[in-house]
Amino acid sequence: MQHEDLMQISVRIAKFLEHVGRQSQETNRANLETSQQLERVVNAAPDILRRSIDATLGKITEGVVGVASRGLDDPMDRFNRKMVESDNRLTGLTHNLAGVVQRQEALVNKLLIAVVSVALAMLLTVAGGVWLGLKYKDEIKRNQISADLLKAYNKADVQVCDGRLCVRVDKGAKKYGAKGEYVRVKSR
Repeated sequence: MQHEDLMQISVRIAKFLEHVGRQSQETNRANLETSQQLERVVNAAPDILRRSIDATLGKITEGVVGVASRGLDDPMDRFNRKMVESDNRLTGLTHNLAGVVQRQEALVNKLLIAVVSVALAMLLTVAGGVWLGLKYKDEIKRNQISADLLKAYNKADVQVCDGRLCVRVDKGAKKYGAKGEYVRVKSR
């Protein structure tokens, strides 16, 4: 019964490890895609903003351009600083996520080693049981014959007479052997 429980536990652990591995891979893939998308957006935003400003400023007269340019320098600087801060935070989060993924992979590897160890131990236990069963099969058969003889001996009315075995014979019993030389022993 313990063998069946160990097998069920091993199967459950294997399924759990497979599930954790898939989730880890899916999370890693999704995080990588999100990180790449964010990086593209962060890299593209200043260019898009500059092109938009250039197109808008191209339509404004030179005097207005000078005033607008001086007015936009401060907000653009703030915007650029915030973009750099966002990029730094995103980089930190990406590194943290990579650490989490590495720890998950290490955990999956440890669980896999545990499952393989349990399966190997179970296999060795089963192999040892089979080996012992085969090794002692003949011995058990001989002992069974000896046990049957001892049971019959214990039921028979016997004793030791001058160092030899004496029996009380059932005189009315059927005779056995080719010449009737064997007679059943009387029960106690």
